[in-house]
Amino acid sequence: MEQAAITRTVGVAAGVKGTYLSVHTRARLDAVAADLNGRPRKTLDRESPTERLHTLLAA
Repeated sequence: MEQAAITRTVGVAAGVKGTYLSVHTRARLDAVAADLNGRPRKTLDRESPTERLHTLLAA
């Protein structure tokens, strides 16, 4: 994984990492999950996990 991608991922997750999930709102956790799952991955041929899931479910 490229260093810039790692830095961005850590930055997004930093708001919830190391804390009890119960102190965060459901909306905040959903936003973090959507952000992480919406990013393209090299291992998925530059598709995001969300895009790949939709492709697999549509088949």
